[in-house]
Amino acid sequence: MNARIARPERRAAELTVVLVIIGLALGVTAAPASAAPPWGACGRSTPEDKIVRQFPAGITLRCGGPIGSSDPRHGYRHILARHRTDFENMAFGTGTFQNWRDVADLSIETIANDPDVTVPVGGNQLCMSRVIFLNDRRTGQLVRQQIVRMFINATTRDVNTLHPHQRHC
Repeated sequence: MNARIARPERRAAELTVVLVIIGLALGVTAAPASAAPPWGACGRSTPEDKIVRQFPAGITLRCGGPIGSSDPRHGYRHILARHRTDFENMAFGTGTFQNWRDVADLSIETIANDPDVTVPVGGNQLCMSRVIFLNDRRTGQLVRQQIVRMFINATTRDVNTLHPHQRHC
């Protein structure tokens, strides 16, 4: 009787191995359930106009720059250099079990889809803001509400900067 029980289990294991090998041969991969957003990489010499991610309403996050600057003025490099800590505090300080890029990505996506406020500001920019609701990824429980402001180029709709704030635009 034990041989009969073991045989179907062994066949299932063998079938699983075969399917994994076929999948790998075909180039099929699976992302983990909590995969980070699909942001393109920005290396030290990556062009400023490389797209990191496109969002609704024609909004685009680019690498930005200037390249090699210790004080980048726009795009991903600016957010990384000047506001990463702000988003880390939003993510880790409240127990969301997300990383700073997850929170920044959620903020851009949410603001692009449905801003609470959109106003023109100087320098051909639009300021868009919204209350962002952060949930604990494990429990789904709301752990924080935070206003986030996003400034975009009014013509190209490229993200210049993004940061938490006490007030709307």
